[in-house]
Amino acid sequence: MNIETHNERIVSIGGWCGVSLVVRKKMALCREAFPFDYILSSFQGIIHFLRDDFDGFFPDQLLPCIENGRRQFAGPHTIFPHHDLQNPMVVKAFKRRIRRFLSLLAQEDPVLFVRASGAYFDEAHQIPEFISAIRERFPALKFRLLFISHYQGEGKKFHTTNPNVIIHYLDTEASWEEDYSRLVGEALGRNGSNRL
Repeated sequence: MNIETHNERIVSIGGWCGVSLVVRKKMALCREAFPFDYILSSFQGIIHFLRDDFDGFFPDQLLPCIENGRRQFAGPHTIFPHHDLQNPMVVKAFKRRIRRFLSLLAQEDPVLFVRASGAYFDEAHQIPEFISAIRERFPALKFRLLFISHYQGEGKKFHTTNPNVIIHYLDTEASWEEDYSRLVGEALGRNGSNRL
């Protein structure tokens, strides 16, 4: 599968680097870099950035912290484990990715957003708020959301009847790369004619 075989633009909206590793590197579905590639981001943060023009995307203090022997920069909604935000060229590249992201959403190309959520809490209940944030800012955008959750907690898991939202709860993290590839492939094979 490659970028020419489908009509949707594939855009990672995080939560972690694995989404971009699969859609950009392994599946070659996205040629362009976007702001949530290769960083950690909360789903609430994505919603906040959509509503507030990426206010707070970068940490207030560009001072790295050391975790597991690695320098990283952390803000309220983002962690940059692979980028030196003290380098002005890196910050400039992220600002360019933000402009590219916003420009894409303002166009008529349909988009498939892909998000992977962590195992410690279920972010899926925030999906309606994400949809509202997109609709408020980009009312003409045709999009779908593939939401992959690693949440293993007990209790009722979030479900929706919206045909443009695909939610998968994974049983294990052991085969995440294969699972992501399979789920993105399945999403692209679905009929994309019904859109939000």
